[in-house]
Amino acid sequence: MKRLILPALLLLFLLSAAQQTAAQRDDLPTRTPSATPNRTLVPLLTRAESEMLFPAAVRFSVTANLPLEDVIALYLRIYQPDGTLNIAPFLDPKQVGIALNAQTALFTYVWEFTPEEAPLPFSPIRFEWQVQSAEGISVANGELLFQDALLSAPQPVKRWQSVGTVLQLYSHNADLALELLHQDAMRIFELVSQQTGIAPSQRIVIYDPEVTFCLRDPDGTPYVESRTIGGTRRTCDPNAALAIYERYGFTLLRRQTLAFNELQDRLTELIVSRAYAVLWEKAPPIPEWFKAGLARLYSVRPNSGALGIALERLRTNRPLLALSELAELPENRSNAEWRLWQAQSYLLTLYMAERVGAGAPFAFARALAKATDFETAFRAFFGLSTAAFYAEWQAWLRSERAARAVRWTPYQETTPTPTLTPTITATRTPLPPRASPTPLPTITPARFPTNTRFLTATFTALPPGSLRRPTPIPAPTGGNPCGGAPLISLLPLAVALSLQLKRRFARKDEL
Repeated sequence: MKRLILPALLLLFLLSAAQQTAAQRDDLPTRTPSATPNRTLVPLLTRAESEMLFPAAVRFSVTANLPLEDVIALYLRIYQPDGTLNIAPFLDPKQVGIALNAQTALFTYVWEFTPEEAPLPFSPIRFEWQVQSAEGISVANGELLFQDALLSAPQPVKRWQSVGTVLQLYSHNADLALELLHQDAMRIFELVSQQTGIAPSQRIVIYDPEVTFCLRDPDGTPYVESRTIGGTRRTCDPNAALAIYERYGFTLLRRQTLAFNELQDRLTELIVSRAYAVLWEKAPPIPEWFKAGLARLYSVRPNSGALGIALERLRTNRPLLALSELAELPENRSNAEWRLWQAQSYLLTLYMAERVGAGAPFAFARALAKATDFETAFRAFFGLSTAAFYAEWQAWLRSERAARAVRWTPYQETTPTPTLTPTITATRTPLPPRASPTPLPTITPARFPTNTRFLTATFTALPPGSLRRPTPIPAPTGGNPCGGAPLISLLPLAVALSLQLKRRFARKDEL
């Protein structure tokens, strides 16, 4: 029994030393990482902005995050990528700048231009601000489209919609079906090109009836002014806008109403009149009724309403307009008289196609390019005078043939059935090569950081008892993450030592 006392005392000593070591480890303080200060660096130049004051000026502004008196020099460059515009006005920081507060200044410059100095409408303009201070030179850039912002509209127009290349249409109205309008217009454009051999490229700018180029004072004085910054008021001349568009070959189409059909008719007139103006450059004077009737004949929609207007006039025993009245555009006439003039012009031209053949009006229009007199050319082509033609036409209005003819358009397979009059076969003139206009550059907006959208998680409550929660295992007390690992690691050493001592005592007993 005495022989076991020494190993037992040794084992107890080792266990006590292990417990003291573990206690010392638990008493060590835990280091807490210190918080790193989050610094936000504010750029020196911010909010480089621009605003169109069409047709008079462009407003440029930039905000500097430094006191106004700390600005040593200020530079602004206005240019276009193709080099057609490049100006750098001299700017005095004290004259074009104001102190928003002790640490912030705002600089504003209004660039005024004449129609001769104005850039191409809908083309990009770039600008670059440079501010020199004791900290160095800071730069801020921006870009805009040279277009009418329609300051008279309730909301500014930031971007016009456009479609087409050879025939380009522009509209500030985002609700306008511009693609559909362009599809119909291209059918007209292609047919006119086939009939005339002329395909002039066209740029047509469409304005709604309620918008104007300029704002107006109560006394009627026109002006333009920034929506956001004061002190930018400038004189506005509506004719300057027209001059800018005309200089670059744009045609202005101002809608009379918001009706889509009315816009289609106006657009048809523009396309047809532009091509035939080239064809008839050396032609004799042509009656206005034939010009208007020919343009209306190119419409993609039948015009049966025109026959109703003429028949209503005859039913009420009111005379139709005479050829002499139809020869000139109606001035100072009521809307009813204007609609009657348009209806008769269209029906007279349609009767040419019904009497001779579908291609007759277009062939006669080409013949006028080399004619010396309209009446002489008419007799040679149709075999009778315009007066006799007009008398036949009045009788035709009440016939079934007229009711069928007004449902026809030149885009249909079927054509009006001519009477027993020799038919003229229209000869198509081959088209000249079409010049493809250079498409306008597209503005690529600068990339700004996009805010990440946070999704809101939705939790659905589970029925009671459907989720068994496991009994939590109590965390071991003490700071040693290994628990009793140090004691267990010393146990084999203690056992080996006790066995060695036991063997040594056993040898002594044998001796």
